[in-house]
Amino acid sequence: MTKTSTTDSDRQPRPRTAAAIARLASPDLPEESLAELSEMDRQEAGLFQQAWQALDVARRRDILGSLSRMANAEVGYDFAPVFRLALDDSDAEVRRRAIAALWECEATWLIHPLLQLLAADPDEAVRAEAARALGRFALRAELGELPAPEATAIAEALLAAASDPRGTTRLRGRALEAAAFLSIDPVRR
Repeated sequence: MTKTSTTDSDRQPRPRTAAAIARLASPDLPEESLAELSEMDRQEAGLFQQAWQALDVARRRDILGSLSRMANAEVGYDFAPVFRLALDDSDAEVRRRAIAALWECEATWLIHPLLQLLAADPDEAVRAEAARALGRFALRAELGELPAPEATAIAEALLAAASDPRGTTRLRGRALEAAAFLSIDPVRR
């Protein structure tokens, strides 16, 4: 007898999750419904992305705020797929809030997006938040918990941002704070 496996693409979205996604634009969507966005699989995240792109900026900001509060209040919620999607949002405040909402995430998939945001985001507040968020990865790099290429990329990006004379005091300060975990010569000086 052959055992069949079910992949994300084979299974249907959870009915409550699909219903919450369908109602995202509604400002009176209760938090209990937003809770259904926790632990979305790839297929559900794809449906969410389609709905997300149709929302206005104010509604995207509201949803991120609600999800962030919920995740902080209840450790069992995992909205990382939502926050990950929001890192690429067209609105700077949404991107900044997404970075802040991922404050507990230590998954290495987050390193590259943070490095990209620090290096190239047009908004200074987003770059500063990315620098702050890279601090936890700088600590992990210092403790030898990250591969050398990632550790090097983090150190180089933070030092570049901290020493860039075009950067604001806030951005340079955040980058320097994050780099303080590193025991390399430019930081120790």
